[in-house]
Amino acid sequence: MMHRTASCVLFLALLTGASSVGEGPVPTFPLVLPLPQELPVTGSFGEYRAGHFHAGLDFSTRGELGWPVRAAADGEIYRVKVVARGYGRAVYIRHADGFETVYGHLHVFEDRVLALERFVGEQRARLQDRFPGDLYPDPPIPVKQGQVIALSGEKGGGLPHLHLELRHQGAPVDPMRYGGIQPGGFAAPVLQELLILPKGPCRVDGSWAPATVKFRTVGGTARLTSVPRVEGSCDLLLKAQVPGAGKMALSKLAVDCGEGRFLRMDLNRFS
Repeated sequence: MMHRTASCVLFLALLTGASSVGEGPVPTFPLVLPLPQELPVTGSFGEYRAGHFHAGLDFSTRGELGWPVRAAADGEIYRVKVVARGYGRAVYIRHADGFETVYGHLHVFEDRVLALERFVGEQRARLQDRFPGDLYPDPPIPVKQGQVIALSGEKGGGLPHLHLELRHQGAPVDPMRYGGIQPGGFAAPVLQELLILPKGPCRVDGSWAPATVKFRTVGGTARLTSVPRVEGSCDLLLKAQVPGAGKMALSKLAVDCGEGRFLRMDLNRFS
């Protein structure tokens, strides 16, 4: 929600697409997609979900279990998780420069080469617990970029999909802006409409009622079809959608009022 007490003209502009590089540390090593490129992203970084921000990307597996999940970069598996809810079954890989990747909602861990299912079975027996939580292989298990680490699933909740996170020094960062991960068929968000909700004594174009203004996109730039005049304090709600991908979060946004910019949002990491 955004507030402004003034008589001003409001402009909204999407500053950058999801593919731009985020400010801050960037991996010095390349990252690759953990699933085939044709599988779409259905959940974006920074979406607000029931009291928290979504910490990664969700990849649809088209309702299927068992897609090979591959390590995004060289590293070592230092942690696996087995819980009833949340991420369900997850793998944590430590990379160079303080980065790590997390792979959640897995069906089974890779066992032929990495012996992860064997490791989990031993820990379950030792702890007498079907869902023992976080488990730490000692020593950590080295993996190469592109190596299969698990099969995709639906453990922990939700339809079959893969949850991927990129973290830097423990804090989630946007895999698309920091890691350069580019899913196939990913399009820039389309701004659809701006909803202005008066708060207290506030008028929008002389009216006390809420107002909706549509966007029109020309040459890749979205502009309001009309410029509302707001007098007083209001909330601004922005509706946007990625074509073919459902509701997605905007990663970078600015609001100009009159001659100056009074709000700028850049959600590329959080802690």
